[in-house]
Order: sequence, then C-alpha cells, then structure tokens
Amino acid sequence: MKRNLSHVLVPFPPRLMSSSRNAANMPLDFGREIRNMISSMSGAGTKRNGFTKYGVHIENETIRTLMPYIGTAGAQLIAFTASGKLFKSEDEGITWQLLTVGLSTTARLRWTHFAGKLIMCNGEDNVISWNGAVIDLVSQWIEEKGADLTYISSTSLSVKGLLSDYPAGKILRVTSNSGEHLVEVVSCTQEGDVLTITFIGVGVTEGITKLERREKPPKFNMIYAAHDRLWGFGTGAISSEQKADNADKSFVFYTNGLNDENAWRDDEGSLQYINLSDKSPVLDEVISMAVKDNFTLFFMRNHIQVWAGYDPSIIGDMSWQKSIPVGIPHGDLVATMPNDIAFFTRYGVRTLSRVLQTEQLDVSDLGSELDPSFAAAVGKLMADESMYQQHVHSFIQPSQGWYGFHIAGETFIFQMSGVAQGWTVFDGLFANMNASCVLANG
Repeated sequence: MKRNLSHVLVPFPPRLMSSSRNAANMPLDFGREIRNMISSMSGAGTKRNGFTKYGVHIENETIRTLMPYIGTAGAQLIAFTASGKLFKSEDEGITWQLLTVGLSTTARLRWTHFAGKLIMCNGEDNVISWNGAVIDLVSQWIEEKGADLTYISSTSLSVKGLLSDYPAGKILRVTSNSGEHLVEVVSCTQEGDVLTITFIGVGVTEGITKLERREKPPKFNMIYAAHDRLWGFGTGAISSEQKADNADKSFVFYTNGLNDENAWRDDEGSLQYINLSDKSPVLDEVISMAVKDNFTLFFMRNHIQVWAGYDPSIIGDMSWQKSIPVGIPHGDLVATMPNDIAFFTRYGVRTLSRVLQTEQLDVSDLGSELDPSFAAAVGKLMADESMYQQHVHSFIQPSQGWYGFHIAGETFIFQMSGVAQGWTVFDGLFANMNASCVLANG
C-alpha cells in the first residue's frame, strides 16, 4: 500500500504562536509561526477574513487617520490625509467632501469623542473640534478683571493687567456702547501696572464695559476623555526621543468645566493640571492615559502612575496610589480589553489587572510567548522617526474577539474568543496599513 508521507496532520495549536520557545522542542499547544489564521469556536484553525473594498479612493490623497463620528445628521467618516487635509463622507466613503486644509503634514493626528463632538490634536496645530457640520477652534473667552478699563480711541484702550496676557495677534472681544466687537492685538505696552493695548478692528466706541481675551489650550499631541473632562498632554510632534527641553512634559492638563471641551481655564484664565514629576523617581514624560475601574492610569516612558478618584479639582478626591517601574515606547500602544489594560513595553506586552486580594492594579504578563518578536518590532520602530510618527496602530475586531497592534510593518493579533487564546500575525494589507477604524456597525 502506498503511503502519502508528504503531509503531516497535527491539531491546530490552542495557544497559537510562540517565538520565545525552542522550535525543536515546541509543545503541541503552540506553533512556531502562525500567519493569517485564528481559532474558530470549535478550536479548529481558520483563515482570517479577507477584505471588502469600502468606498472610493480620495483622489491624490493618502489617508493617515480615520475617525468615525455619529451626530444628529447620522454616521460620518472623517479622514485626515498626508497633505494636511480633513475630509468627510456621509455615504460610507462613496463621496468625500473637503472640510479644511493646512494642518501639519508631519505630526500625527489624534482624536477622541467628547460631549457629542470629535476633538482632534497633533501637537503642532491648535486643538479643534467637529460637531458634524462645523470645524471650530477649541477656545474660551476670559474676562479681564483688572480695573480702570478705559477707552482711548477706536483702536486702543488701557487697563490694569498682565503684559503677558496680550501678545501681538491675540484676539479680543470688546464690549462698548456700540456692542461687541472682535479685534486683534497689534501691540501692548506697560507703564506701572497699566497696559495700553493697540488693536486692529472696527466698531469700538466709547463706553467700554467689558474686555475679554480668547484663550486656547496648549497644542497637545495627545487628548483623552474621562470623568466628564478632557485631559491633554504633550506639546510638539510626537518623537521617539524624550523631550528634555519640554518643561511641562510631566504635566497632565484637564478641563476646568465638565462636559465642555473649551473650558480648560478657570475664571482667572489659569490652566488646570496635575504635575506627575513629584511621583516619578527619574525625569519622565507622560505619553498616554487610560481608565480602569476607579483608577486613572498615566503611562510614561519609564513608569506607569496609578491614581484613584475622579475629580482633580477637589483636594483629596483624586490621589496618587503608586508608580510602577515599567514604561511604554509609544502613546498609541495601549488598548482597553474587557478586564485589563494591555500595553507594549520595549520588551513585550503586559497588562494591568485588578488583584482581588488588594483591590489594586498590578502588572501581569500577556505576551511572553512573543517577547522576541515584540522587542524586534519595537526596536525597529524606535530607530525610524517616520515609522514612529505614522506606523503605529491599535485596533479591535469586536465580533471575532481579537485585538490588533500594528508596529513598523508587523501586525500582531491577540485572540480572546473561541477555545484558543494567544497571538498570531496578520500580513498582506495589514503589513502596510496607514490607518484603522472601527465603524459604527462594528
């Protein structure tokens, strides 16, 4: 009888892939390399789903970021392109409408949903919002509380205040007998405690009763929504190197008002923030954030700080709990899982999980089976600034129960559903992905 010795049938490994074990002594629970396969509910291996073309290409553009938005007009898809433009589609990508131009072409655009709006930042441009119809600058009006507000002419006034509050280009709202008028500061001089402000604009008359200045938050490169507030940190384009010259690199700013994306300052015009440097044993930089149960997590390059509570404006409500001596290489390599927070380190993937005995969060291992692969991908990422800017994504496929991390041309998938639980690798179009987005329909 002729035997077919060209094929060997083995069970599909229920713990999926391992690159940290010796290939010659690999347990049957693992495979040395598994690509483009996941486990079905029966435990059998199955090929991942293929691709379906979605919409049409935006002519002469390369999409860098995709953002879903659901407003009163229905579902929209917002696209940021490599040329610094924002487009919207209301018909699943069939047609695209230009929204704005002139955004940074080198900085990474990040976003979050908050108070019914899409909030966007990149570290180089002002923070902006989208409400489904209009792009608006995130800003607020701060009333000047100084005394002796005096009309000098239709293009100048005087008031007691701080010279630093009125640089050239600052937008003011002046209320006089003729109503409210927007003007722009040309110059400001100081004699004693009295400022003389010269501006351009029309309509200002005698009888000035109110002077307000338009204040914006810093140009954050990361923004996050939690506890009915926006939180922002990092200025300038993201970088693989720690920003030694950035004085507020360990500051986390938050909105003073609840459910208001504009209210970053108090009535006096001061920004509200938490200084994390007091709780770090070395100079560090905050680059990401997450919330787990009653804990707020600040991810830094060398540490993770765990805080408890909700309201940073109330003394004693939000307090530091501990600093964990493990950091992350990139702010977008953090993913919220059903019971854990997963994050990449320079050496592998870990999770923060609640320990029932202490009710605290502690680091657990998630990716030791692929630590050599993860370390190689992170090393490649940190050595290439263009990859660091654009080729990092975290995403989820809820219906199939897997989480994806794209790093410098490698896409690692962690599967949690079915009989199997472990890691696999997707290539093909996944290897060269520019952006990812989970749509409203999942």
